Amino acid sequence: MKTKKNVTIEINEEIGTLLATALVNKWRWESQLIGGKLTIEDLFDLPLNAERRASLKEVAAVLNSMITVSNDFNFDFESDADNKNKQIEDQLKIVKWIAGYKYKEQQRKLEEKLEEQEKELQRKFAMEALLEKKKQNLESLSEEELKKLALGK
Repeated sequence: MKTKKNVTIEINEEIGTLLATALVNKWRWESQLIGGKLTIEDLFDLPLNAERRASLKEVAAVLNSMITVSNDFNFDFESDADNKNKQIEDQLKIVKWIAGYKYKEQQRKLEEKLEEQEKELQRKFAMEALLEKKKQNLESLSEEELKKLALGK
């Protein structure tokens, strides 16, 4: 099992309540590509978007289609269908929040990678400049001094 470093996540009150509700009630998310049900933990492991495999976009599309179908046939006031719709809408909010979190993490990692590449490039340029200065210093030496350096005397 791959362990991840501790990460601090900002959660607003609404999302916190939804996540707690989902955990307590053991909500599951449908994925047509997996052909099964996903937990909250599974959602964090999914990519934002992928072809021919489960992704947060695919899970969100399944939820959205469930809301649309349910709304087309629902006419009763305060029916069980309304409660089910509310749960589906809340599940969609959770998926969108996770997608937003994962997107921000991807951006942060890209920025870190770019900063590291920039530092590496600066180190490379500094080494090249240092070598150039050393070369200039050597060129300013007399023939006698160069012979001594070359022969190690």
